[in-house]
Parts: sequence; structure tokens; C-alpha cells
Amino acid sequence: MPTRRLPWWAAAVLLAAVGLLARIALFPVLGNRGPYIFFLLATLCSAAIGGFRSGIITAISGALLSRIFHLMDPADPTAILRFFVSALVVSYVCELLISARDRARNAEERLRESELIYRAVGESIPFGIWICEADGRNRYVCESLLKLTGMTQQECAGSGWSRALHPDD
Repeated sequence: MPTRRLPWWAAAVLLAAVGLLARIALFPVLGNRGPYIFFLLATLCSAAIGGFRSGIITAISGALLSRIFHLMDPADPTAILRFFVSALVVSYVCELLISARDRARNAEERLRESELIYRAVGESIPFGIWICEADGRNRYVCESLLKLTGMTQQECAGSGWSRALHPDD
């Protein structure tokens, strides 16, 4: 039986509802102070999971729910504007972080594929290929070089690979 994932927008609205429940639960303690704090936390969670669009949907849902349930402080008409600016910034930063993570994953995957191709080429040609660091330490020796020289991987370790070279080289 296949599992169905909750659509991103439904998860965003659900997180706003969770913010509303938390706000209502703490209303006796907080009163009208900080009417959007739980909605901002819900926006952060939503944006961290689903990116910018998800965070904005949560912010809009939270603002609407706050208005419907009269959680706003009537003495502070700019609170909603501050909330939306904060929600935009939080959602945008989360989107940037998600994008950076995805780019890093893609680069890592391309690097792994490149390494596989490189090794396949190195192992398929009949000449010896080796790579060493600037200080001469061995980094890679292909099987072809080992067959040509009769050396083992252990003998090529460090700078042992240099014994396979002609003294004039």
C-alpha cells in the first residue's frame, strides 16, 4: 500500500494551526503581548521543511488565524507588519539554506560519479597511472602500474612508487 505525503501547502496550514493552539494555550500568560511569536516559530519550521513558499503560506495562515481569534494587540497596529517582514526574512534564509544544501548534495554526487569514471579509465588502460602529493606521498596507483612493475600497493605506499621510475627520470 503506497504512502501518501501531505501536500506542502497543507503542512504549512497545519503548522499555523499548531501555532494557534500554542498561542491560545498560553494566552492567559501572555495576554496580547507577542501575538505572533508562535506563528513565527511555525513559519520557521514550515520554511525549514518546505522552503520559502511553505513559510509564507504558514505566515499568511497564522496572520489570518490571529485575526479571526482576536489575538492581536489593538494598541500595536504595526505588529502584523513586523511579523510579515520577519516571516519573509526567515522564509528567505531557510530557502537559501535549503538551496545551498541541495547544491552541495549535487556537487557531491557529481564528484562521486567523476571519481567512478576516473577510476574506471585508470583501471582499463594498459599503462601505469599513479598520483602523488606534492611531497611525493602516494595517493593512487592503478592495477596496471602494479602489474607492469611487479610491485604491490603496500610497496607503492609513501614514496615507494619512485622505485618504478628509471634513475634518470
